[in-house]
Amino acid sequence: MIIFFFFQAEDGIRDAQESRGLGDVYKRQVSTQSTGRAHPEMLGALRATALRKPALSTRILSVRTFKELPDKPSPSSAKDDEAAKVRLRRKKATRPTMVGSRAGLDVLHDPLLNKGTAWPNSERERLGLRGLVPPARLNLQTQVDKLLSAYRRIDDPLQKNLYLINLLDRNEVLFYKLVCENIEEMAPILYTPTVGQVCQSFGDVFTRARGMYFSADDAFEMASMVYNLSLIHI
Repeated sequence: MIIFFFFQAEDGIRDAQESRGLGDVYKRQVSTQSTGRAHPEMLGALRATALRKPALSTRILSVRTFKELPDKPSPSSAKDDEAAKVRLRRKKATRPTMVGSRAGLDVLHDPLLNKGTAWPNSERERLGLRGLVPPARLNLQTQVDKLLSAYRRIDDPLQKNLYLINLLDRNEVLFYKLVCENIEEMAPILYTPTVGQVCQSFGDVFTRARGMYFSADDAFEMASMVYNLSLIHI
């Protein structure tokens, strides 16, 4: 049976060399083999060893064996673990708080950062967005419902595609949320067959540069051109 003894300084160690980097707490751990409880001579030897230093007076804080340790977590511990898991799931389900040096229109014009009308009041104040977005706060799902209603009022597939691409240029999180919830309805608009019509009209419907564009004239310059895309996470 392995027995652990823990000692803690009452008066503290004032000498930096004596403290051995442990500050005012001096902790010692001893393991031994025993058939039952700790032998009295062992306890006496440990006390004598700890009391050799004049600046250190000790007392035994706890003596516990492995037989005394619970095999299963206590009900309160299980409840705490479950509560921690719930908090983690809620944290993953919400968009993180904006932290950084960018603010104002610079944030609103970045589709990777823009939250539309879902900005909480704390972020509106800190990022200088007050007055730059409507005062009413709509959560992500409410915005999705409004956009889906407007999308379904459009009849032309090409115009539907442009509607979704314009949303992608404004708010990527909102775009992917809308598409993922209605993938069967929107896949033919974003991909075959509508994408062929979009490619044929690319010169007429182009609104904003996204990603990179390579032509035959760039055949030997592609390796250096990629550095023009200043996205640190790619």
